[in-house]
Amino acid sequence: MRVLLAFAALMTACLLYVRPALAQETQGEVPLPEAPAKREGRGMSSVALAGTLLTGLGGGTLMASGIVWIVAASEASRLDDECPDKRCVEGTTGGDSLERARGAQKAAGILFGIGFPMTMAGVVCFLYTGSIGKRKASVSVAPQISSRGAGGRLEVTF
Repeated sequence: MRVLLAFAALMTACLLYVRPALAQETQGEVPLPEAPAKREGRGMSSVALAGTLLTGLGGGTLMASGIVWIVAASEASRLDDECPDKRCVEGTTGGDSLERARGAQKAAGILFGIGFPMTMAGVVCFLYTGSIGKRKASVSVAPQISSRGAGGRLEVTF
């Protein structure tokens, strides 16, 4: 859970770093350098490329996690025959199968813990890329508290 929270914080920081470059210029700020002219054709932005790579690598890691989990389940299914009274003795075939099953189970968990956040980061990059340059209708509601009292703010854009 901590890894997912740290990953979400990292992605938020990256998006907050990229987002100001896309905002309109306001008075008193240093102007941003002009973006190079776009080439003809269907070029891919760096965020879209990162989304493609993260989704592909994360998906591959999730598939590997599934394969390793199947191996762990296969090793665990042998334990009923090899371990009498559900007690495996170290050095026997049952004990070796138990160790392989435990190792494969840990590996599957680690691979899933790496693959899932990577895949979600790729999806977020794709969603972010799709929203760049498009103005969408939105509703924003914010509570306001001041020394004079409390209230709220409603903002609708379309």
